[in-house]
Amino acid sequence: MTKHVDYLVIGQGLAGSLLSWELIKQGCNVHLIDNQKENASQIAAGLINPITGMRLVKSNELDTLLPFAKKLYYELGQFFRQNFYIEKSMQRIIRSNKELVKFQQRIKDDSYLEYLEPT
Repeated sequence: MTKHVDYLVIGQGLAGSLLSWELIKQGCNVHLIDNQKENASQIAAGLINPITGMRLVKSNELDTLLPFAKKLYYELGQFFRQNFYIEKSMQRIIRSNKELVKFQQRIKDDSYLEYLEPT
């Protein structure tokens, strides 16, 4: 006898995992299919860049969204027994004097200290 399935989810990248997890938490029977090969989610899904643009500004709502994302990715990883959050440093090449001035301003701003470090 076959088990009743409410939802069939194809692909266990970030989106498929989040969708499946939410459906399971709501009591749905989910069948998740994944070929275990490299996918876009392993490369850049959920990419969070805290400092963006030529003016080196913090992403909108970063101080709220980043802790939420870290917690969510951790819980999702615990449920599926895989890592969904990998923190990596990023180097930014300063391409002009204007960008250098902005960087020097930002590095003195306490609200940016967690996301920038001098070279």
